[in-house]
Amino acid sequence: MKSNEQEIQQIEVLIGRILATGTYVSAGFLVIGLFLTLQDTNQVFVATDLFSWSKTIYGLTHLIPDTYLLVGLFLLILTPVLRVLVSIFLFVKQRDLIYTGITILVFLILIISMVFGIEG
Repeated sequence: MKSNEQEIQQIEVLIGRILATGTYVSAGFLVIGLFLTLQDTNQVFVATDLFSWSKTIYGLTHLIPDTYLLVGLFLLILTPVLRVLVSIFLFVKQRDLIYTGITILVFLILIISMVFGIEG
């Protein structure tokens, strides 16, 4: 059986991979969006509507630069949110009630901020 320290170390490695992967994938979308923007200067697309899966899929399949830039930024914002979510599970596993509570509070603040940011 694995010791508690080994499990914690594996979770920390997972957190590091989440941060690295999220950063690399979002950077890839941003680079593609920038490249497409520089290639097609006549195409103007302004995202004034709220997020929609159908518009995002359409934009990605039709190589609309703004869609790639928006997805890249979304993934960049989502990366630390996932890190906080994984940290909640780490603190629950450690049975650290104080840090679990603080991390849940931070997660709720992040979610509430995003909801009000979208609606406001």
